[in-house]
Amino acid sequence: MNAHDDMTDADARTGRIRRFLLGTLTFQGLPVLGGAFPLATIVAITLIPVRPVAKRPIFAKTLPFLAVLCVAALLGSSLLQQRAIPQESISYLGATALLLWVGIGTASGARGASEILLWTSVGTGAYWLAVGNDLTRAGLDYLWKFGIAFQAVVITLWIVSRHVKNYRAASVAVLVLGTLVSLFAGYRSAALIALAAALITVVKGTDRRLGPMRLTFVIAGGVVAYWLLTASIDAGLFGVELQIKTLAQSGSGVLGGRTELALSAAAIGAAPAFGWGSLQAVNAETIGRAQRIAEHFGLDPSVYLPIWIRPNGALSVHSMLFQAWIEGGLIAAVFPLALVGLLIWSVLASRGRWSALTVFASLATTWDLLFSPWDFGRSALIAASCALAVWSIVSAGRSDTTGFRTTPSLQQRSRLGHHIEH
Repeated sequence: MNAHDDMTDADARTGRIRRFLLGTLTFQGLPVLGGAFPLATIVAITLIPVRPVAKRPIFAKTLPFLAVLCVAALLGSSLLQQRAIPQESISYLGATALLLWVGIGTASGARGASEILLWTSVGTGAYWLAVGNDLTRAGLDYLWKFGIAFQAVVITLWIVSRHVKNYRAASVAVLVLGTLVSLFAGYRSAALIALAAALITVVKGTDRRLGPMRLTFVIAGGVVAYWLLTASIDAGLFGVELQIKTLAQSGSGVLGGRTELALSAAAIGAAPAFGWGSLQAVNAETIGRAQRIAEHFGLDPSVYLPIWIRPNGALSVHSMLFQAWIEGGLIAAVFPLALVGLLIWSVLASRGRWSALTVFASLATTWDLLFSPWDFGRSALIAASCALAVWSIVSAGRSDTTGFRTTPSLQQRSRLGHHIEH
């Protein structure tokens, strides 16, 4: 049964209003609390005791429990080891859990969840366009790379998925265009994500899950596409700046320049169970061990040390997941790890009208959790993407995966009658 079938028009209207507010009110953070808690947090808090638009799936009900464990582990590790409380991880992960829980209850299906992601992209995109920071104000390519790339692709994908009859072909075209724009802007990771999403959308075909055979085709096609893309970059087809950057990182062997992985591995390896209490508590001995790991992969210290140790002396691992693990130990990592698992599940399971949007948002959010730092609006975008992942997984088991009410075809009714009779 579709989640919309037992909803009144008033319920549907109320749901749309809630989704609009949850999304658009991400354009500004709460005073004092900053970027972790957008204005939409107030809406989310007021909606906690309110009856949800739709019943939350059973597997999604474990997420708040995991989030509480995560925050408790972060607090407990820092207090027991007498470290500074890791406010960034606690704030952003807590805000993500709150917005995700309310978003799931406000969505009522893949289409509703897509609306939350749409309006969240509009809200956070408006912030980067109107306010931004020194990087996003440095030029259009920097604005795309550090501000609005994800939001722009999401908004365009939503429009074609909702309004274009041949939504699958249109979605692939949008993703290919996003790949090219990101390449010319020097944003390689976004280009690879958009290209992977396009490839998965093509291979899935019409309303199909990504089974073992199709997954094999995706992997093979991805290898070929990556080789062609790398060759094009090396040849300078996407600009000299991207060519020089790629050539400088080509010998790293660590995910094409993700140098922070060496530091994360060393820090987690030194305190895997309970963490350090604070990222800034990682000692010189561990940093030395990380340097030896980096040297093993051929990394240049002049390149990675300024990335690990910022001008103000603060350490950075450029990863939401690994930062939580380093600070609070394995238990603190369970919640972001669960989100990664949820997102990958949705990539494999999603189908129908919202599949391309789900695949792109899930791949991009997985990358962010693994290889991006926290910044403004990130908690809201992760929550919206995960809410879409939840409902896409649920919708994958239903006959109606388009997000619209449908009448069963004669063939479907014939099959239904056959099953009833037998």
